[in-house]
Amino acid sequence: MYNVLREITASPGWNLNWNHTYVALKGNQKIVGYYKQHEDPYIEFKKPIRFETARRKFETDKVRENTWNQNTK
Repeated sequence: MYNVLREITASPGWNLNWNHTYVALKGNQKIVGYYKQHEDPYIEFKKPIRFETARRKFETDKVRENTWNQNTK
């Protein structure tokens, strides 16, 4: 099972939106890849990497999450 997390963290002084959408393994401890600035194409890592969610805000991208979880069944 995967979680697809869209980062919504905002910082004062940011002129650009540099947040990404991450594809995380269930539990959000590791990510397998991401969508740069919420757009395609998907960038996949060779192996899952550690993921920190502290001091960051996320919302679930249900559309992509459903797609990811359907493809793994």
